[in-house]
Amino acid sequence: MGKLEFDEDKHIYTMDGERIPGVTEILAMADPEGYRNINPSVLEHAAMKGTLVHEWCEMYDYCGENEEPVPSELEPYCQAYADFIRDYRPEWTGIEQMVFCDTAPTGIGYAGIADRIGRIHGKNCVVDIKTIASPGTKTHIKVCCQTAAYSAAASVWGERYALYLKPDGTYKFMDCRDYERKHSFDGYILFSKMYALYTEINEIGGKK
Repeated sequence: MGKLEFDEDKHIYTMDGERIPGVTEILAMADPEGYRNINPSVLEHAAMKGTLVHEWCEMYDYCGENEEPVPSELEPYCQAYADFIRDYRPEWTGIEQMVFCDTAPTGIGYAGIADRIGRIHGKNCVVDIKTIASPGTKTHIKVCCQTAAYSAAASVWGERYALYLKPDGTYKFMDCRDYERKHSFDGYILFSKMYALYTEINEIGGKK
């Protein structure tokens, strides 16, 4: 395999200079309207908040108790993550781990960054961290697809979870596979369909 790189500013992946589609880029096709009707400044603030919380959680996992003060707006999310760690005692083997899948059913493969890979209660798992107060059906479905894509790319065949950190200092730990069973769909199959569509659209666009 060649050298996989991620440009954080442009949020693009490349393999030996060739552009590789990202998981979140592919999943954006599931909701083309996205956040189009939300004020850009609100979106920018939410994105920055999510980034800062992720950075704090990463530091917490590496260093344990973090004595550095955090802005009051972020404190509930950080406390929620600390409570999750205390309650579940995960054993992380990958933190913010870049992954690449070269065995996708179509296209050149895809890349992404898995928030957490490891073991919980003795089982292999992939966990995606979200700072969303009230996630809806679309968010649940997309995170099921997202964790399935990361699981396949990292060859981690086990449990998949979404960890929702909330502004009231609580958290929700959603079992993605259980959610899929309840709603009769498969996250990886659905992701594969979106990826095939993404590939086809780009091939058509490239012929113009």
